[in-house]
Amino acid sequence: MYPLCNFVDVDYYVPGCPPMPLLIVHTIKSIASGKNPPRHQSVVCTECHRKIVPAKVERLYGIYEKEANRELCLVSQGFVCLGSLTREGCGAPCPRSGFTCFGCRGPADSLLYRTRDLSAFLIKVISTRTGIPQEKVKEELYQNPFIFHTFIFSKFERFKARERVI
Repeated sequence: MYPLCNFVDVDYYVPGCPPMPLLIVHTIKSIASGKNPPRHQSVVCTECHRKIVPAKVERLYGIYEKEANRELCLVSQGFVCLGSLTREGCGAPCPRSGFTCFGCRGPADSLLYRTRDLSAFLIKVISTRTGIPQEKVKEELYQNPFIFHTFIFSKFERFKARERVI
C-alpha cells in the first residue's frame, strides 16, 4: 500500500483515520477563504490535560487489564499510549475518555524533524515515565498485540519499507 502522494500531487492533507469532522470543516473553510489550513505541529499530549508524572510500574498494561486513573498520564500508569508521537489537532478524545491514543493522525512534524526512529523515541518516553528499563519496554512493545498494528511497530510494514528502498 502506498500513499496517494506517490501517484498524484497533493495540495492539502487532512490527517486522521478517519479525519475528525470539525477538522474537515476547518480545512474547507480555510481553503475557501484563500488561506492555508493549519498544520498541527505538536503532539496529542499537549491536548490531553492528564498529569505527566514519573512513576514506577512493573510492566506495561493493556487498557483492559486495569482501571486507569482519570487524572494521570496513561503512559505514567503503564499503558501504551502513542499520544507522545501523534500529531495533535484532534482534541485528544481517546485519552480524555480513558482509552489510549493509537496514532490515527500519524506522527507529528515536530518529531519527524528531530528523529526518524519513532520507535526508539516511544521506548524512551515510556521508560522515562514508567521506570521500566528501555530494553524491557522494547521487548514488551513487540509482544503487545495493540502495538503490532500501529504506524511504527508493524514488523511486516518495516519489512515492506525495506523492500521499497532496495
